Amino acid sequence: VKYLPAKYNHNPRPQFQNKAIMKLLSLTSTIHVLLGVLLLITQAHTGYSAVVADCTDTVYTTLQTLTLDPSVTSHTYKITRCTYQGGLILTSSSTSALSNIQVIMEGVTAGAVVLHANLNVAAGSSILIHDLQSTSNVYVNSAVNNGGSITVDSSFVTNSITFGITLNAATFAISNTTAMYIWWSSGFNINGIFSVTDTIVAATLLIEARNNTNGKYIVNRTSMTRFHLAGVFNPGSSFQVDQCNVTYTALTTPTGALMTTAFSNSATFSDSLLEIRRTVIDTHSIFAFYNDAHVYAGGVHRLVDNFIRTTNSSQITSGSAPRQGAVAYNSAKYFYTGAVLEMSNNQISVGTMYSYALYLRLNGGRIMHDSLNSYSSGYIVVS
Repeated sequence: VKYLPAKYNHNPRPQFQNKAIMKLLSLTSTIHVLLGVLLLITQAHTGYSAVVADCTDTVYTTLQTLTLDPSVTSHTYKITRCTYQGGLILTSSSTSALSNIQVIMEGVTAGAVVLHANLNVAAGSSILIHDLQSTSNVYVNSAVNNGGSITVDSSFVTNSITFGITLNAATFAISNTTAMYIWWSSGFNINGIFSVTDTIVAATLLIEARNNTNGKYIVNRTSMTRFHLAGVFNPGSSFQVDQCNVTYTALTTPTGALMTTAFSNSATFSDSLLEIRRTVIDTHSIFAFYNDAHVYAGGVHRLVDNFIRTTNSSQITSGSAPRQGAVAYNSAKYFYTGAVLEMSNNQISVGTMYSYALYLRLNGGRIMHDSLNSYSSGYIVVS
């Protein structure tokens, strides 16, 4: 399936209309983390309430803490159609690795759900959360190591899925899920794979890569209002987007380019890859795709078969370039020697001829740009 301008679909979902709400994004992330901490404090006062055991069609009105025992191996626990009105904490009695342990949560209804930092999902162990209905948030603070996996599938999360995870040679996957936010804001990814597939993010998908080496991030067939990428992509790491929709309809002009952008990137890349394919980035904000970071040797930004448009026609005439546009890089940031921007078969559109269809600065880097790219209007500046 190739997205074309006349065929792309807009999923009905909340849209941010003013800068005040946009400024609350970072505050919202902090609040989500604090709420998770509050749950952990509650746990400290109540103690572990139960060892994990199979549960079916049971309703709990207070916060429940279920504890895995790492000394138990090769076992499957099933939690089916249970309700945790006060929230659920899944933890372990120690940080020792779980060995061949499977936890299957299916049809669970809960307030907040916390995967505790004591969990060390490794050595063939897995946690599957299927058809979760959360009226609050999902906090993932656990470690996933050496072949372990955590999957969230076919679920609905009213607020956010927030990560403080350690991912080492392991996988975390979200699929067929709806959430207001997905925040990877304080996680480690060493040789791991984090993926979001066939998912609706009603507000913002945020990935902030830290201690990230050979880590892979994959977002496929997912719709969102805004996307923001931050952090550092070290050698061997990559971020790949394919067949997604990013539709941000902000009508105001808040301060700061990153806050006026549908798809914003402030992550640095060194011998690593940012790839966006077959994706619609369609916005009324000042920028459609804006970058505010250096790209160092070996770094590659690859844009292929995308439709990228801003319909904003405010004709900003003051300030340092770029002031508005479709594909733009901060005028103080560069592609250094050995870095490459690759562009092929993109349809790029701006709302006014005074906008930049393409703006970037090279400092020894290269641009590979073929004749299949098309521009509706606007300036093209490569210097």
